[in-house]
Amino acid sequence: MLESTNPLQDKSTLQSATIQNNSFAPETDLNTLNLTGSSQSLLTSSIDSQQNPNPSPYISSPAVFADFNGDGKQDKFWRNTQTGENAIWLMDGSNPTGAAVNSLGTEWDYSIADFNGDGKTDLMWRNQNSGENLLWLMDGSQIVSETSLDTLGTEWDYSIADFNGDGRTDLLWRNQNTGENAGWLMDGASVTSADFLPQLDSSWTYTVGEFNPNFNTDVFWHNEQTGENTVWFMNGLSAEQAALPTFGAGWEYTEGDFDGNFTTDILWQNKSTGETKLWLMNGSNAVESDLPTLGSGWESNIGDFNADGRMDILWRNQSTGQNAAWIMNGAEATGIELPSLGTEWDLSIGDFDGDGDTDVFGRNTQTGENIILRVDGADVTQEILPSLPGEWVVS
Repeated sequence: MLESTNPLQDKSTLQSATIQNNSFAPETDLNTLNLTGSSQSLLTSSIDSQQNPNPSPYISSPAVFADFNGDGKQDKFWRNTQTGENAIWLMDGSNPTGAAVNSLGTEWDYSIADFNGDGKTDLMWRNQNSGENLLWLMDGSQIVSETSLDTLGTEWDYSIADFNGDGRTDLLWRNQNTGENAGWLMDGASVTSADFLPQLDSSWTYTVGEFNPNFNTDVFWHNEQTGENTVWFMNGLSAEQAALPTFGAGWEYTEGDFDGNFTTDILWQNKSTGETKLWLMNGSNAVESDLPTLGSGWESNIGDFNADGRMDILWRNQSTGQNAAWIMNGAEATGIELPSLGTEWDLSIGDFDGDGDTDVFGRNTQTGENIILRVDGADVTQEILPSLPGEWVVS
């Protein structure tokens, strides 16, 4: 049952934040999948006439992949971990246009979002020492407005969401100590409504997704001790709870749209045995499939390498430097071998030229080199980007 207390008026209970990470780490050779949570409701913001041609709104969402100027080409945000300097690369394939952005102290963390629904990425800043929150509404590399939000204590974490399906980012807050949860409905830099949500103790972990295609973000919960699972179907700040099948303790999960039906599916992986299973979801109904068992050392990220609207998988072995891509069709995977890169390379994904299919961005954390790998079926080409010193971190 939802509590009526307004978290904007009771700051003693609502205080802290850290955006949930959208990546995952499996264990297998190259025959399974892992996706990050993708909420269809985060994907409905209006985008200009140059929008990305990919049929999946996940790929073109400026709240999921950075696109600061709304041209359908995903951009890169750089932060200097030593000085607090910030910069943006507006991407056009391998020809980025760089610009400096205001500096913030190194105690500030950030996440991307689209708070005003203009199809251009904004930035949410969180001070991990003080609990302060700051919102930048962006237009390209320009900060259109900077607004301080209520301060929340550092025991609170957050994820972006869109609980009312208006295409504007909302916030889901969770107190990792007490198990309290709350939501903020946002309209640009204004909190239009805030309330507590059902409380779940610290044994429950969550990610956001879209389990019924109504464009409202839902919340998937997993109990790491008991293996219980449940989903909250959200309508604004009202949560309708539905139980899902139980998975034994020791299973980890990640989410994504594997079959291209615009609803979230769930990938399960047992890190002890290497087993993987897939739930293709329809509301609270799950159709389970066994997937190949994975070896150790592999981490994954999602994209769409063939622009068919189904999320594919980028696999990287952090021990060996091997890389591969899986072209997905539901629970079926077709593997593509990618060039190996030493373990000093970090990989991320995005569509940097706006052609609808996913590219791979590589950064050498020792030398500062940057590259793009373009994947077109079995063909892979490499392009060189400008270098930046190693203290710069990119997202």
